Amino acid sequence: MNKDQFLPQDRPAAIAEYRAVWTCIGRIEESIMKGDLKEAELTIRDLSKSVRELERLAERKQNHEQLMTFVAELKEKGILVSTVVRVR
Repeated sequence: MNKDQFLPQDRPAAIAEYRAVWTCIGRIEESIMKGDLKEAELTIRDLSKSVRELERLAERKQNHEQLMTFVAELKEKGILVSTVVRVR
């Protein structure tokens, strides 16, 4: 896992999900070896949820970086971010 993929405040959650992924992989392997395909299938769902959460956390960092780039561009143009109003 590359910790730089995540915002500093999201790293503990990312580490927890990363560990959950490896736990699921072990459980899937064990379930298949025991012939418990139902349990393997359920654990695959858990694995998918953890992977999706890792993707979501990585996307949060990308969005944050895009926002910071946009703010820097506004600043270069002399536009104060505090004066920008959200229009709905």
